[in-house]
Amino acid sequence: MSFVCDTLFMEMELELDSGAAQQVPVTARLTYDATDAFAITVDFELHAGMSVTWRLARDLLAQGIEHPVGEGDVRAAPQLLGPRREVRIELMGAGLDGHWGRAVFSVSARALQQFLERTYEAVPAGEEQADVDGFLAELFTRD
Repeated sequence: MSFVCDTLFMEMELELDSGAAQQVPVTARLTYDATDAFAITVDFELHAGMSVTWRLARDLLAQGIEHPVGEGDVRAAPQLLGPRREVRIELMGAGLDGHWGRAVFSVSARALQQFLERTYEAVPAGEEQADVDGFLAELFTRD
């Protein structure tokens, strides 16, 4: 079993009442588990005691370093902020209160690329496997 973990520093874009955007630093813990080779788990630590977890497609993040990708709830795209190459990750969905929202994060393209390279060393692209029978068994045995 192979795991890859890293902590990356990101910026979260907050939209103010005035319509302007403010960047807030956020710590994100990225975890890759070779038994779920298609996904990256990202725990965004929004502030002390509060975090939000998303599972993102590994190939979506990898492609988002080079060009815009994604539809629906998750999108990623490269962006330049001065000399700094970043990846903009946009997440949309319903919160616990049932209201739909959007969160936008920016991360260093280099830091994300280095993390992804380590995941591809653990499980090369095209060699991912999914336990469909196990997934279906778990799905149908839930209460």
